[in-house]
Amino acid sequence: MRYLICFLFLTGCAVHATEPSNPPRGEQVFNALLKNGNVNLATEPLCRADINLYEQIALALSVSYDNDNKTVIESYCSPSKHEMSTGNVVDVWDCTVRINENNRKGEFISSSTIVFSLTQNNKEFINGSLRCR
Repeated sequence: MRYLICFLFLTGCAVHATEPSNPPRGEQVFNALLKNGNVNLATEPLCRADINLYEQIALALSVSYDNDNKTVIESYCSPSKHEMSTGNVVDVWDCTVRINENNRKGEFISSSTIVFSLTQNNKEFINGSLRCR
């Protein structure tokens, strides 16, 4: 039992030590997304839509115009892996931008999500990583 506890402690420390730090800031996430607005979603394996990323963003942001509704835009990134078109697996930041709309009673109206990966070092958009939901 003592060895099991030591093993779990050391494994936990090793996993924690390799976890990347310094996730992208919100402005880096949105800059990367907007900088790549001309990406054709038909070329993104996990999207396959006949529009570009700018149009996808506009669609996601086109919430209803009722003044009493509340729209919340949030973004977050977590460490992940991505298989490049070459077959190499690289460490990335997997980023999500979510737009939620509720009425004044807090009842759900709509939501949109855009998910994509950024390089861990430069925080740059990775082609082929875009997922549309």
